[in-house]
Amino acid sequence: MKSFKGTFFSIHYPESWQLEIIENIPSLYRPDGPGALLIVAFRYEAETVDTKRELIRYLTSRNIKASENRITTYELKPDLWASAIEFIHEERFWFANLVGKDHKYILYLWNSDEIPTKDIALEMSEIIKSTKYLE
Repeated sequence: MKSFKGTFFSIHYPESWQLEIIENIPSLYRPDGPGALLIVAFRYEAETVDTKRELIRYLTSRNIKASENRITTYELKPDLWASAIEFIHEERFWFANLVGKDHKYILYLWNSDEIPTKDIALEMSEIIKSTKYLE
């Protein structure tokens, strides 16, 4: 596994994936795959971490209308929450997964012309599960 360290987090990703920094945004992709996983880290000083609220805020700010009922919220690890949604926007497949802890959020955003294969989806899941917040 390869590793990437951001300002307040680290992740691991498969050897078969590549990392590029484009306009200060890390982008992971498989050279043989159809899309890319962008990683955007930010802070939002709200009273409590609310990944669903922040994911809705992100989608709304991009004029993406997604049903709130389609967002799944779950505990990724103890004290590490996430909310995720898949949708089609402008004829492209999108997957957004927002992880949050201590007012720090990481948005994992996948987009491609086609739905990712099962292998790519599993690898993305492992990347997201590897999220570790640095103290």
